Amino acid sequence: MNKKLILNLITLIITAFLLIFVINAWYVSNSTANVNNITGETANDGFTLDLEKGTYINYANDQYNWTWTSTKDLSINNMQPGDKFFFRFKVVPSKVGTYRTALGSISSSIQTDANNQQILTRTSDGNNYYVTMNHSNLYQMDNSTALFVYGDKAKSNNIGTLYTYTNNKFDLVNYKVENVFRFYNLGKGTADYGKDDKIPSQVTGVALNAANYSYTITTTAEFYIYFALEFNEAASEVTYLHQDNIVRKDSNLYLAQVLKIGQFELVFI
Repeated sequence: MNKKLILNLITLIITAFLLIFVINAWYVSNSTANVNNITGETANDGFTLDLEKGTYINYANDQYNWTWTSTKDLSINNMQPGDKFFFRFKVVPSKVGTYRTALGSISSSIQTDANNQQILTRTSDGNNYYVTMNHSNLYQMDNSTALFVYGDKAKSNNIGTLYTYTNNKFDLVNYKVENVFRFYNLGKGTADYGKDDKIPSQVTGVALNAANYSYTITTTAEFYIYFALEFNEAASEVTYLHQDNIVRKDSNLYLAQVLKIGQFELVFI
């Protein structure tokens, strides 16, 4: 009987907190990631794992510098469409073989405040219901429990549901920020990543739930797994009817959402 022993499973808690305020299709946002349980050991085998965030500085005369900072509490500010964030895992293995990686427990939700209350609220003028943030009406709802998205002024082309409202809170339906992020596998390498912060043209971004890769190592020397996460502008743009009765394209449907990547699995197989 051919038995495959999964010797190590690292659960990495990544909570990416994405708050997007849209002004002329540009964004002001905040993002945090919390990382725990990043060292894995078993009785039979072990390896250490450290998540590091990359910061790139391009100096004059083709001089450059990457700084990689080990992090368990990551903050990213002033995010704009198309921004990419570079990370790597420093892995010190105890044996040669094949390692598999994957993301898991990916979800989207609506941002909450310090009291764990959604920053989106529902208000009413007696006749209509509205989605409100910071005491300003963002959208007029179609009824007391739903906000639909239309592709035309006549509202004959329903292209999805943005929110439903039950139990005094909004829930996301068709437009979730997890679906517009892209993962770039930058491969296994050494401590020196390269001369710039560009993603190679031959590397294709994939949806977060498709980020599954294998790496084969032939020595027990430390190695690095590089990857990037991108808030993808093209994927986030939707052409729809706005509150001013104009049909146009933007990324505003992802306002005030939180992206959570609950697991990063590194498995020796």
